[in-house]
Order: sequence, then C-alpha cells, then structure tokens
Amino acid sequence: MITRKNLVYPFLIIVLHQLLTVYIHVFLFPIGYLNQNLFILDLLGKSYTLSFWWIFTLDALNVVVFWLLGRELFSKYSYMPAFVYAISPWGSYSTSACSIYVLYLFVVLAFFYGLIITKKGSKKGMLIFVAAFFIGVYGSFYLFVVFPLFILGLYLADKSLRKMVGKYMLFIFLIPTSLALIVFANWHPFINILSNNVMLFSDPGLVNVVNQYRGESDVAGLHLMGRLSENRYLFSLEFLADKFLLHIMPATIFTSKEKLLGFSFTPPIFLGLIVPFFYGVWVLINTKRQLYLIPLSFLFIIPSLLSKEGISLNRFIIFLPFLVYVLSLGVAKLLENKQRWLRIVLTSTALLLIFQILVAASDVRTREFERYIRYFGQNYEIVDK
Repeated sequence: MITRKNLVYPFLIIVLHQLLTVYIHVFLFPIGYLNQNLFILDLLGKSYTLSFWWIFTLDALNVVVFWLLGRELFSKYSYMPAFVYAISPWGSYSTSACSIYVLYLFVVLAFFYGLIITKKGSKKGMLIFVAAFFIGVYGSFYLFVVFPLFILGLYLADKSLRKMVGKYMLFIFLIPTSLALIVFANWHPFINILSNNVMLFSDPGLVNVVNQYRGESDVAGLHLMGRLSENRYLFSLEFLADKFLLHIMPATIFTSKEKLLGFSFTPPIFLGLIVPFFYGVWVLINTKRQLYLIPLSFLFIIPSLLSKEGISLNRFIIFLPFLVYVLSLGVAKLLENKQRWLRIVLTSTALLLIFQILVAASDVRTREFERYIRYFGQNYEIVDK
C-alpha cells in the first residue's frame, strides 16, 4: 500500500533527477535532436514535435515508473531502480536534448509494469499493458517490430504468461495488424520511413571493403576463395555481429567511449556502478531466474543496431530498463550481504560515484558547450542516423 511515508524517497529522487536534468539543460541549450516524429504521423504525412516541457514531464514519470517497478521486483529496496536511473546521465542528457526516445522509454517501462502486475493478478495491469503496447506500436517504427516479437517470445517461453496472455492474444495482435493495414494504404511514406530508420548497410564504405578484398584476392590468383570467404551477405552478417558485441560491452555503457549526444565526455552510466552491475549479472545467472529474459531483452537493442552509427545511444536508451534492473539487483544484494569485504566494495562504489558526479558537473559547466561547438560548429540540431 502506498502511503505518505513511503512517497518521501521517490519524491526526493525525482527532485534530484530533475535538478540534474535542468543543470545539464542550462549549459547545453539550445542543442537538441532534429526531425523526430511519431510513426503514425509520419505515415499520414502529419507532424508534431514534443516540446521540452512534455519531455521533461515524461522523464519525471520515468522515475515514477522505475519506482513502481522497484516495488514489484524488490521488496526492501523498492527505490533502488529509480535512484539508479536518477543519477545516471543518460536520461538527463536525452531529456535536455528533447529526444523522443524519452517518450519511448516511458512506453517501454509502462509496458513492463503492466505485464508484471498482470502476472500478479491485477486487472488494471492488462489495461496498462495494452495501452503501452498500442502507443508503442503506433508511435515508434522500432517498437512496431520489437513489441510483437517480445510478446511472441514470452508466449513461447513462459507457461504462466502463455495462459495469461493467451486469452488476450487475438486482441493484442489486432493492434499491429490494424497498423499494417494503414502501412499498406500509405506504402510510399512507409518506404521513406524504412530507408530513414534502417541505415545499417547504407554506408558505401562497407561495399568498398568487400570489393577491395575481392580485388586483392583476384590479383593473388584466389578468385574463387575470395568469392567464398567474403561477399556482401557474409560481410553484412559479420558487421552486424560486431555491432551487437559493441552494444553489450561494459565500456559502451560505463565509459565515454560512445558519446552522449555525439560529443559529451560524460558516460551514459557512471563507472562507479560497474561492480554492482557485474555482481547483479552474477546473481541473475547464479539464481537462474527467468534466464530466457536475457536473449529477449536483446530485442530492444534492434533500434540502435539498425542505425548508421556504430551505436546510437539515443535509440539504445530503451534497453536501459534491463541495465537498471541488473544494477539494482547488484546494489540490493550488496546491501543485504553482511560480509566486510563487500561493505568495503559498496563504500568504494559510493565514493567513486560522488567523485564522478562532481567531475561531470564541473565538465558540463565549463567545457561541454565549447566541445559541441568544436565538433559541430554553430549547428545546434543533432541528427540521429
């Protein structure tokens, strides 16, 4: 039961997160994303841009839903997912740049929350689940693909969910089916949307690499070997596998190897949380709880995987709920464990986090805007490719 007393922590966490977001926005304004529109509006030739205040509100709601998810997943440390999200720069930078993926993150979180409480017997859970599914499928080209695949995977892998979702399956899949009819009626706009969103192999340099390799093979007298060992399809598969591995590398998430907004030196999630992350992974694998969710979670990498860039952190943010869950699990288990060496690890994590937050705050205030100007000049509109 939600009371005034247990609302104190989430309220303070929301305030903390919004203060960090406003702090970043003050020094980065007017830098923001360009050409962001809902999928259904693109199909119908309409346009609507969410204002910063809409995105800012949705970001606050993301903290709330993380807290609600924490209440369902962690009995004692229900505030932990909200806190981990609140202190991670990823959401704050996306909100500051007015990214539409803040909306998509909210939809994904609501989707999972509805699914979890439905499994626990809540009738309103199915309503939340279906509403999030509807908004996601109609609002995002990527969720139009990912959500049905995820539901299908759950249906095949989890017997309890199969029984629960089975009676609603026909109704659920009427949603993407109805949108598919709209797609067929607006085929040419859909082809444009497809070409703008699936840019994985749009770089001509990829074909040039294959042609160069084949040319060198021909010169060496290995024409057949060159054809068999490297062709457009095989190279594309290798390239896709390399991109996938880049997405699941800790360096991508906990360092500034991949730049937030394409230029920032602030990591998506602070490196201080890497030990709880690995501990959470160990706990997850060791307890063998619903391990089928790990490969299913990789479906949410698809939007970034299909980008022209190596990794699009703007799109990759919809994978954040899985990372936050593992981090929260790790922190919660560390707090529960009374061993002295783990207490030392936790204390070191807290000190490193505080140090990184102070360094990042100083860097945002003194260098971030100048760094953007040095990279991109006076063009303040970021294009997500």
